[in-house]
Amino acid sequence: MSLAFAEPIMTYNRFELNPNFKNDGQGLSAELHFHHTLNRLEGAKEATVALRLQINQKQDERLEDAPFWLEVEYAAQFMWQEDMTPKEIEQLLRINASAVLIGYIRPMVSIMTSSSPLPTYNLPFINVNDLFGAQKADTSL
Repeated sequence: MSLAFAEPIMTYNRFELNPNFKNDGQGLSAELHFHHTLNRLEGAKEATVALRLQINQKQDERLEDAPFWLEVEYAAQFMWQEDMTPKEIEQLLRINASAVLIGYIRPMVSIMTSSSPLPTYNLPFINVNDLFGAQKADTSL
């Protein structure tokens, strides 16, 4: 299975400090929520995949005691040549495309947090298979 992609672009970002956060010196922890969207015409051998990361919030609900709230989204056009089963295509677009996009999201999270008075938050390594392998409500295609 082969997947090519056009250069990912950042389609959205927002970073906000929590003015009520009390730094206890224990370092930063974060709650991560990924949202995966796919746009593909039936029968086409290409699709646009977007991956949005929300840190310390889910949809519009924010963690009150979080040091910051951050949202960033990257999207890219993914293409494939050979004929594949729908299951193979779904795996490529759900797992492989998400892994590619996380690679673009990771440095943006570091850059945004390093420009704040807080310590830099480095996005941990993500097991994309665990995250997107099973059907989940907020990660569905």
